Amino acid sequence: MGRWQDVAELTGRQHGVISRNQLLALGVSDATSSRLLARGWVRLHPGVYRAPASTPTFHQRVQAAQLALGAPSVATGATAAHLYGLRPPPETLTLLVDEDERAKPPAGVRLRRTRTLIPSDIAEVAGLQVATACRMIIDFAAVAPPPEVRALIIDARQRRLVELDQIERRLSSMGPVPGRGVARRLVWELSPVRCDSVLEDLTRRQLRDAGLPPPDPAPVPVHAGGRMIHIDIGWPEAKIGIEVDGFAYHASRRDLDRDHRRANALALAGWIILRVGWDRLERDPAAFADEVRDLLAKVWSDRAHM
Repeated sequence: MGRWQDVAELTGRQHGVISRNQLLALGVSDATSSRLLARGWVRLHPGVYRAPASTPTFHQRVQAAQLALGAPSVATGATAAHLYGLRPPPETLTLLVDEDERAKPPAGVRLRRTRTLIPSDIAEVAGLQVATACRMIIDFAAVAPPPEVRALIIDARQRRLVELDQIERRLSSMGPVPGRGVARRLVWELSPVRCDSVLEDLTRRQLRDAGLPPPDPAPVPVHAGGRMIHIDIGWPEAKIGIEVDGFAYHASRRDLDRDHRRANALALAGWIILRVGWDRLERDPAAFADEVRDLLAKVWSDRAHM
C-alpha cells in the first residue's frame, strides 16, 4: 500500500504522469508496470503513463515529454511562452537540451541542442523546468517571424517577466547564436518607445509610417483630476493624445466608470483624446492616421491665429 501511495503522490506532483524508471525506483516491478494499461492507465510515450483519474493538460504534455526524453531538458520557445500565459499552445513542443545529449525526441517534440544553457537560464513553472522569459525570447527569435517575436517581447514586458536590458545582457554573453540578430534589433527598436502593449506599438508604428509628427517616445504623464494619468501616446505641446483600447477594454461596469472619470479629468485639463482599437487599426489604419493629422493641424492652426 505504501508504494502505491508514493506513486499517487509523485503523479500528483507531475501533472498526472509517471515514468517506468520512476515506478521501478518506487518498488513497482516491470511485471506490475506492464499491467497498468489494463487498469485504466494511458501510455503517452514509451515508458510514460498517465494516471486513470488525470485530466489531460498542456502542462501534462510537457511533463510527459520531459520524462520520455530521459535526459535533462528545458521547455523553451513557444512552449515556454504558453506556460507563461503569453501565447496559444503550440502543436509541437520545443525542449532545450545540452548539445552533447544524444537522446531522441519523443513524438510531438522538437529538440534544440545548445552549449549556451546556464543555470540562470532556467526557471520553474508549475514544477516544470522552463526557460526564463529572457532565454525563451532569444530561442523564439531563432525560429519565429520578427513580428511575432516583437509581440512576445512586448507582452513579456507588460507582464513584468523581462526587461529589455536583460535580453541585451544575455545576448552579449552568449556570443553568436541563432536569432541573436533579430532579438537585438527588436530590443533596439523597442528601447526608445517603451510601449506597454502590442496594440500601442502597432499604433506608434502606423503613425510613423503615415509620416505624422513623432509623439513623445513614452506614455505622457498628466496631472488631472487630482491624480497622475498616463496617456498612451501624446503630443504634450498640442495637448492631443491617443488612448489604445485592447480586447479587455471596458471588461466591467467598474472599468467603464473609471474610464469616464479619466476622460472627464483629461478634458477639464484641456486635452483632446482620440481612441483606437484593434479593428480600426487592422481595417482602416490610413483613415485613423488622417484623423490624427487633421486634429494636429487644426490645433496648431487655431493657436497660430490666437
